[in-house]
Amino acid sequence: MQHYDRVSAEINQSALAANIRNIRSKIGDKTRLMAVVKSNAYGHGIEHVIPCLCREGADAFAVASVGEGILVRALTDKPILVLGYTDPLEYADALKNRIDLTIFGLEQALILSDIAQKEQLEAGVHIKVETGMERIGFEPNLVSCEMIRQISHLPGVSIHGFFTHFARSDEKDKSHAKAQMDRMMNFLAMVEKRGVPIPLVHMANSAAIMEFEESYESLPYPVMVRAGIMLYGLYPSGEMDRSAFELHPVMTVKSHVVHLKWVEEGTPVGYGGTFVAPKKMKIATIPIGYGDGYPRHLSGKGEVVIRGQRAPITGRVCMDQLMVDVTDIEGVRIRDEVTVFGEDPSLDELAEKAGTIHYEIICQLTDRVRRIDTYSEEA
Repeated sequence: MQHYDRVSAEINQSALAANIRNIRSKIGDKTRLMAVVKSNAYGHGIEHVIPCLCREGADAFAVASVGEGILVRALTDKPILVLGYTDPLEYADALKNRIDLTIFGLEQALILSDIAQKEQLEAGVHIKVETGMERIGFEPNLVSCEMIRQISHLPGVSIHGFFTHFARSDEKDKSHAKAQMDRMMNFLAMVEKRGVPIPLVHMANSAAIMEFEESYESLPYPVMVRAGIMLYGLYPSGEMDRSAFELHPVMTVKSHVVHLKWVEEGTPVGYGGTFVAPKKMKIATIPIGYGDGYPRHLSGKGEVVIRGQRAPITGRVCMDQLMVDVTDIEGVRIRDEVTVFGEDPSLDELAEKAGTIHYEIICQLTDRVRRIDTYSEEA
C-alpha cells in the first residue's frame, strides 16, 4: 500500500549539516556545542535531527523535560541537560537515563541527593544563575554562593556546569547582554573563592553565538554554547545581521491541491463568509489547517505557492483545510504541489502576518504532519 500525505514537512539534512558546520567554524574547536532539541527539535522531529547533529559534532543536547530527555537518550549517549524545572517525582527517571538537571535552589539539590543515594546513582546538575531574564536561577549574591557551596558537597550530586540565559542578545544593542555577562562572571568569581570549582560555563544562545562572541571567547573556564533556532536555519530576530552569518532553512512544509471550483461574484467562501468573491474566481482547496499547526491568524493574510506563483488564502483557515485563490495561476490541477512555507513563502513572512514569531509556528506543527528526510546540493 502506498503512503499518502495530506501534509508533509521535508527536513533537509544537507541544510542542517551546513548550519552545524557554520556554527562550528564560528565557535572554534575548543568550545563545546550543545544542540537545543526541545519541543521535538523545534518541530523538526528529534529522530530526524539528532543523528545528523551527532555526526557533525554536537557535544551535548538540551531539552525542556525529562520526558524529552528520555526520547533523546534513546538516540545518543552524549550528555543531555533539562534546561528548566524538573519535579522531584521525575528525579529517579532522570538519574536512570543519565540526564542532567538544572538546579536553582538548595531544596531541589537536597531532595536530589537523597534520591541519588537511594538509587545508588550520580546526579549530574548544572547551576542556573539569574542575571537578567527574571525566569529561574540563583540570584547572584552571597546567600546563593553559600547554597552552591553546600550543593557542591552533597553526596550523590555532581556539578557539571554553570549557566545563564541572555534575554536580549538578539537585539542590535548588546548592552543588556553585556550586563548579564558581567553579573555572571562576577558571581562565578565569588563562587570560586568559596572553593567551588567551575567545570563548565555556558551563556551564549543562538544570537550570542552570532553576534556576542565575548560571551564564549577567551573566558577563564571551559566553555560551551547553546545553539537553538539557528540549527534549523532560522535567525533569532529581525535585528540580526543576516549578511554576517549564513543559515539554511531546514524545514519545508508541503501539501497539494485536492479540489478546484469556480465561484461567482458575491459568493461567500468559508466559515462566517468573511471573504466574498469580488469577481468570478477559481478557488483551490488545500488539505492543511490549524489542526496541523497552520496558524488560523493567517486567515485572509497568508499565501501559499502553487506552480511557482503566490496564491492568497481566501476566508478563514479551517481545522483541516484552507482555500486559496488560483484565478490568475494558469494550469492548476488536482494534486499540484503546494509549498506552505520554506524558502518561499518564508517562515519570517508568515510569522509577521500572523502576529507571532517563527519559533511558535514550527513548534506548533502537529504529529499528523509527517517529517521526511531530504537532501540537497545547495547547502
